[in-house]
Amino acid sequence: DVTTLDMANAMATFAAHGMHCDATAIAEITDRNGTQVPVPTGNCKRTIDVGVADSVTAILAGVIAQILARKRPRGVRNVGRRAMRQ
Repeated sequence: DVTTLDMANAMATFAAHGMHCDATAIAEITDRNGTQVPVPTGNCKRTIDVGVADSVTAILAGVIAQILARKRPRGVRNVGRRAMRQ
């Protein structure tokens, strides 16, 4: 089975130019005395070629742009669009 965390991690790998890091939800660790404890590394390694990862990211960005360009229900017409200067 594929979890939502697996999918998010896969998308993060593309966005990181092919560098995959294990998911970790720890920002910092402090012991009861206030001493910082090292946070486990993400065990990062290159799993996808930079060019391939960047190409996939560009394709996915295009898909999202097309979805956002479609007609939206009333009240959410400008979601995802750039602000226009007057």
